[in-house]
Amino acid sequence: MKFNLERADSQEFARWWVVYRNANEDFSQQYSEQYHDIEHVPFCYWIMLEGRRVGGIINVENNFGDFFLIPPFTDAYAILRSILPSEGTVNARGILSEHVPIFQMLGFQVMESRRWMIRPTQAYDVSFSYRRKVPQPEEAGNIANLMYAAFKGGAGQYGRRDVAQHRQSVDDYFEHIKIGDVCHQASSVLYDSEKMVAACLIQTYKALVTIRFVVTHPDYQRQGIARQLIEFGMNSVRESYDHITLAVTVGNAAESLYYGMGFQPGVFLSDLQRG
Repeated sequence: MKFNLERADSQEFARWWVVYRNANEDFSQQYSEQYHDIEHVPFCYWIMLEGRRVGGIINVENNFGDFFLIPPFTDAYAILRSILPSEGTVNARGILSEHVPIFQMLGFQVMESRRWMIRPTQAYDVSFSYRRKVPQPEEAGNIANLMYAAFKGGAGQYGRRDVAQHRQSVDDYFEHIKIGDVCHQASSVLYDSEKMVAACLIQTYKALVTIRFVVTHPDYQRQGIARQLIEFGMNSVRESYDHITLAVTVGNAAESLYYGMGFQPGVFLSDLQRG
């Protein structure tokens, strides 16, 4: 079988992507919301066999992502062996769990897997041992330094980021939220005297509320601080939101905390690389 890639109209591609990839990894539920995630992506391709669509993929200079099959075609191995370059470094991103072994058969290694988790919000009575305040934009640098200290050498992309990359994420958080709204008030930074020791940043994402980051300085871990921050956040948003979500790297030590707090896991998506 000989397959070829054919450039797709991004809006038409998005309509097929939400049905046949159908990961709903962030619990957004509605096809219309998932459609908007990808409707303007310009590098969408149909996978064609003898003039008919058998799958879809996004491709930017040997970076392939969001691969899906269109029933009744099921031979993912034949497609990937045919369309993926045989030389050079090739990246595969956002790959569904059922396709990961096929990429591995073709010589790819998993670089990172991430999943969203969800649970109902709930009332909690939380008292902190350290001074709590609502995070402000002028604290972005300190939050980024805290994240670097906590994540350095850990699992996934956050373990590889430098301070500047963490700062970009924190700045993005402050650009996204509305200062003083319920999610901002549910967010926290904790101080031991003048030292920032923990942070939890909460924001809306689509129709849900999500914990963007929760982080504790290594010298203050294993005191239950992260649990308290999450409980405080859930209590603070419970009258406005029924559920709360977060995203976690598979293999991160925090996974066990989230499971222990009743977070339900969603599907995981993987990034892989060959070469």
